[in-house]
Amino acid sequence: MFVRIHQILFLLIVATGIAGCGTDPVAVEDKSSAIHQALKPKLTNHVATVSYPLQYLTQRIVGSDIKVDFTVGHRPTDQNWQPTEEDVAILQQADLVVVNGPGAVYADWLSRVSVSDSRVCNSCADLAIRDFVMVEDHKIVHRHGPEGEHSHPYMVAYTWLDPAIAKKQAKKIVKDLAKTYPERAEEFDSNYQALANDLDDLSELLTSVGADDEKQVVSINPLFKFMTRAASITDHHLLWLGNDDDGTRRQQLEKKLEDIRGASNSKLVFLIPANGAYGLEKSLGKNYAVELNLSPCLLDTLDQNPDTGDYLTVMKTNIDNLNMKLHQSAVEQRP
Repeated sequence: MFVRIHQILFLLIVATGIAGCGTDPVAVEDKSSAIHQALKPKLTNHVATVSYPLQYLTQRIVGSDIKVDFTVGHRPTDQNWQPTEEDVAILQQADLVVVNGPGAVYADWLSRVSVSDSRVCNSCADLAIRDFVMVEDHKIVHRHGPEGEHSHPYMVAYTWLDPAIAKKQAKKIVKDLAKTYPERAEEFDSNYQALANDLDDLSELLTSVGADDEKQVVSINPLFKFMTRAASITDHHLLWLGNDDDGTRRQQLEKKLEDIRGASNSKLVFLIPANGAYGLEKSLGKNYAVELNLSPCLLDTLDQNPDTGDYLTVMKTNIDNLNMKLHQSAVEQRP
């Protein structure tokens, strides 16, 4: 790397000499490697985020004059995923990096990236303990250190699926943006108020879903816990974040259904991620829904850019789909 830096500096000196001789400057393609970026000045009016919802919230607050990037993020289907040098350079040059955590950490690879703490906005930092969702029955057993076999609680990271929690995160983002760009604090606060109104409207829709009577669903993994909790729906989650080669997960599902249904064969709503990132769970879930008399409800986890619409429209579609499926299931179960 030391040699490459000197090579780049040499090329810069040569280019300067040529320009000084009256020759027109030569356009050089920017490869955006970490070394190239290290030789550039820090980006200004630029904020980086690690998930699409954080990008949406931040962009609504700052308006159009500040660039908000979502260039890197969690890749749920690839546990070994690492950001590229270009991704890291963007994070390191941004005025502010907005992340999900602590308590609901998303993009855990960030712990291996060097970014100044003074430029990191932990959007969950002001949440109360009761705001978080912890799954206590995480059954992934392993061993390390002197503890022997054990498992860890699973902290759900998808806070933005509850608009009320997203609103609290947005408030924290406003505070850190105002520190970063103090001359625009008043504008940020005004933009936040408009965003907060939209999030309140979503929250009202979501809480109305479970308002009439007690409702329950089965979900293929715990990712929707923030959404179902906000709707006052009992969510009998599974822990599927992998394949089902040996049929173990189907057995878990059958046992779960047996416990919930008792002697009846009622048609329960089965929550399944609609995202391409969860293609395996989507495929298995749809198959098992047919085989086990479940009503599949596909919901977008919103951890990637939606194909159409934005956070608000996709969340409204999620809420509408959940409400419709619950209503249909209730009608089918009536004697």
